[in-house]
Amino acid sequence: MDNEALKEILSALSQGGWAQASIVTKDFNLSVGTGAAPLPAPAVPVGEQSTPAAAAPAPVAPAPAPVPAPAPEPTVGTTISAPSVGVTWRAPKPGAAPFIEVGQTIAAGDTVFLLEVMKLFSPIISEVSGVVTRILVEDGQMVEYGTPLVVVEAA
Repeated sequence: MDNEALKEILSALSQGGWAQASIVTKDFNLSVGTGAAPLPAPAVPVGEQSTPAAAAPAPVAPAPAPVPAPAPEPTVGTTISAPSVGVTWRAPKPGAAPFIEVGQTIAAGDTVFLLEVMKLFSPIISEVSGVVTRILVEDGQMVEYGTPLVVVEAA
């Protein structure tokens, strides 16, 4: 793995709000985390010899209990959701005007976001016409499959 790939992984980790991530391939194991809790030791594939374990890290104080999220506001209209895991982008390139804004009227077939997955950018297309009432994610935010992105109310 080169430095550029490692930087991309760490950037996605920090931008996506992830607490930890692990990548296991034939050639290496990589586990990274924010330090909130210790990471478990990576699994060693069957048939491979394990190396002596390094000294265990010092215990980390338990993380505070998560604060419950406020109840979501009722949604009026159609929600457009992420079709896969990736990073959302509101504009076609840095510095350009966003595809949509709250209050804007859009038509079915309009691009509302770009979704970046492994340096490939795919448009997220609206299947409905109407007025954009809410944009639910930030520019550059990591999302998962099914994450609500935008709410469109029929005109």
